[in-house]
Amino acid sequence: METRVYSWGDGRPWHSYAAYCRRHFGGRVRKIAVDAGLSCPNRDGTIGSEGCTFCDNRAFTPSYCSPRKSLTRQIDEGIAFHAARGRDEGLCLVYFQPFSNTHAPVARLRELYAEALAHPRISGLVIGTRPDCVDDEKLDLLAELARKRYVAVEYGVESTCDETLRAVRRGHDFAAARQAIAASAARGLHVGAHFILGLPGEDDEMLLRQVERINAVAKTVTAQFTGSGVNELIRLYRQRINQKKIDEDFLIYAMDSVDIRIFNLHNEDGKKMHAGSTCVMLALQKRGMYCLSVGDSRLYLLRNNAIAQLTRDHTVALKAENDYRLEKISYDEYLKLSEDKSTLCSYFGLGGIEIYDLNKELYELNKNDILVAVTDGLYKSLNVNEIKDILLKNRDVKSMAEQLIHKAALFAKGKNQDNTTVAICRIR
Repeated sequence: METRVYSWGDGRPWHSYAAYCRRHFGGRVRKIAVDAGLSCPNRDGTIGSEGCTFCDNRAFTPSYCSPRKSLTRQIDEGIAFHAARGRDEGLCLVYFQPFSNTHAPVARLRELYAEALAHPRISGLVIGTRPDCVDDEKLDLLAELARKRYVAVEYGVESTCDETLRAVRRGHDFAAARQAIAASAARGLHVGAHFILGLPGEDDEMLLRQVERINAVAKTVTAQFTGSGVNELIRLYRQRINQKKIDEDFLIYAMDSVDIRIFNLHNEDGKKMHAGSTCVMLALQKRGMYCLSVGDSRLYLLRNNAIAQLTRDHTVALKAENDYRLEKISYDEYLKLSEDKSTLCSYFGLGGIEIYDLNKELYELNKNDILVAVTDGLYKSLNVNEIKDILLKNRDVKSMAEQLIHKAALFAKGKNQDNTTVAICRIR
């Protein structure tokens, strides 16, 4: 019987981390753990002081690791530690393991990473951290180092379920993890994610849902590394169509893939382009739909002669409202920011989408419901009642779309008029 060999060069139906490293580096690789003496925002009072319920760094930190020693000494002792166990061959990577190893000023991080990379046996870095401990400046530093050496970021995600993350005092949600992973992948960094499946309160159904979400995030990163995000999206769409599985997880994967693709656009001279786009995506099912929106494109529902907007405009004003509710900003700051109802705070091309709308439960649809997806070029020319009147006066969706475009053109706002796009679906 012929033995199957998978695309990662192994006969086993999973791609192990060890096999990945052997394939990438051409041989064995050792991770030499070091303790840089950094803390964690969930312990130093930044967001909490008790830490996550499951975390005890003493349980997984080698005995030679100590912030009282220099990084160079820890690396030397780590290499000796492995050599004493017959594991001296192969390349070595410095593993910044205990606590959150991007939780420090960029200048301090640059010093730590430089000292580690200066060791003659070290071929690269693996940075263990939290999704809420990175920003553009820190990721740019890692991307700078990655141009010459191997650099990977390993995020402690733990769960895709926000209720679980709250229960274990994690201090961030799954959206923060997805954003950090997407932003890291957009810079060409190698990305890892740690999960603890089966945390208290998680049942079998939740575990299966997590597998779907984890795979969706993983495929997004893979698409970025291969430089074929759009092709990968098309491939997955066709695969899901065959499986009759176009759902909310697919929409999230599609969002991240397109976001990363736009973020990485460069012109013919190799200069990075600053491009952006908004979007409304629908996944129609037999009994209803999932809808994901980013930016200020809108989805309207016409039902029984009444029209309703199902999406929100992701503006500075909306973010201010959310931040004030979460006590991130003061009331005075909220009042000032809430006046800006036009500037977008979320759109494709950011390299990590923080704010988006997605219904968690299937939105039920009725026969003869009409769904209308539009860009701001339409609703800034026609108010919601004008849109409704045109929909009611036309019998077929083609005529509806044509009349909406025609009327929008008549009432266009001159040279400042944005593009107008309309997509209409009637439920049979």
